[in-house]
Amino acid sequence: MKRNKTIIIGLILATLFLVIYPKKGEALYFNLYDLSTNKTEYYTYETIEIHSNWTYYFSEEEFGFVQIQIFNESGTILWVSQEYSNRSTYMDINLNVSLGDLNYKFDKPQDLLDVKLFIFYDDGERIISTFQETVQVTIFSSGVFNFSMQIDKESYQYYDTLILYSSWYLLHNSIYETANLSFQLRDKNQNIVWISDLFSFIGADSCLLSINFSILDLELNESYNNFSMIAIYSNYNTFLNENSTTILNQVFFQIFSKNDFKIDLFDLSTDKIEYYHYETIEIHANWTYYYSEDEIGFVQIQILNEPGLILWTSQEYPNRSSYVDLNLNVSLSYLNYTFERPQDVLDVKLYIFNDDGEQMVSFYQESIRVKIFTSGVYNFSVQLNKDTYQYHDTCYL
Repeated sequence: MKRNKTIIIGLILATLFLVIYPKKGEALYFNLYDLSTNKTEYYTYETIEIHSNWTYYFSEEEFGFVQIQIFNESGTILWVSQEYSNRSTYMDINLNVSLGDLNYKFDKPQDLLDVKLFIFYDDGERIISTFQETVQVTIFSSGVFNFSMQIDKESYQYYDTLILYSSWYLLHNSIYETANLSFQLRDKNQNIVWISDLFSFIGADSCLLSINFSILDLELNESYNNFSMIAIYSNYNTFLNENSTTILNQVFFQIFSKNDFKIDLFDLSTDKIEYYHYETIEIHANWTYYYSEDEIGFVQIQILNEPGLILWTSQEYPNRSSYVDLNLNVSLSYLNYTFERPQDVLDVKLYIFNDDGEQMVSFYQESIRVKIFTSGVYNFSVQLNKDTYQYHDTCYL
């Protein structure tokens, strides 16, 4: 028993000796505790604040050092720190790198830089460098304005209310940047028929907005079957360079106002949103469709693939001013369509049709998108905690 204890103590002491005093030419011991920046997004006039701490062990007969470098996307070195050759000493450093002092011109609205930490070791024949950790930061040459907009449907009747949903995000630095946003509605001749209030904001918070306005209030002269569009203009100004940028988004929609018809759609749904190609889509819908006795109208449900090709249509339901509750079963294997990809999408759409004696017009009221799988889909990803390891490291998978 005493002999076993002696062997165990001897192994522990030998291990500590190898770690603290590695032999010349063997792997060194390096422990990186932190490499970080004060944030991940900067303007070109800002300063990157870098923090790092580590311990680097190597023997007195050997030479090694730590260095932090900054690279652009092409891999060109833009900046290097001093060499930190402190042996077997805990190091804690803070560095400030002014982007304006780099010998690099940021031509694009957005650039990426990599802040990398390297260890260097001289084995007596050459200096070997090993990359240990990296932090990627984004550099903006001006404010970045992210904007999205949608309306509640694509077709409206003259008595409808249009609901406009929008969200935006302005990346800025403190008080240096502001933005103004307004909405305009233009007819097919580009005439402005409605303009919203001016929305001003300062800050990087996400903004959400919902605007309701009545189609009747637009007073369109040629509104029947008239394709109009919503045009959105946005301007932002930065404190330093006083830039002004206009962003234009457009959403097209159709207005019907000649015929006095309308539909109250209560529900359009499917039993689920993901199917295998051999399954059956169960569709439920209910509505009431109002139109005059002098007109012809009906409701129809259609299934379209992603390019917009009609794969299936229901019968026509002409029930006038009557509540209709409908359940349909559509077998995917009976569609005249081959699902060749592992995953496809189909759109289940409900259309209303109306004939005023001059022409038959149609527009869809509601849509549901479903996914079709031809086989099981297995999504898998793997990553390591870093690119390089030493003999004593732990690999996290």
